Amino acid sequence: MENAKKIILWDSNPLRIQETSKNIASALVKTHETYVLEIMSEIPLIGRKGLQGKLPALEIANKLWFWKTGEAIPEDAILQLLAYLKSDK
Repeated sequence: MENAKKIILWDSNPLRIQETSKNIASALVKTHETYVLEIMSEIPLIGRKGLQGKLPALEIANKLWFWKTGEAIPEDAILQLLAYLKSDK
């Protein structure tokens, strides 16, 4: 699984993590894409990454993608991001 495509969800809010995770899963089903979802919610890691006050964020292929601070990332936004990543190849 080391070479699997990965989405890292950076967030520290459990409710936002739950909603965004659900939205990611739904978007992946709709696009027939396969990614491994990893959740990084540890405050020290978030701080070392310089993401404090900028959450939630998605990290895909070593690039960070930000959404509106303090809001769960909606499925539509994730679908647009996945479409962009697919067309950028």
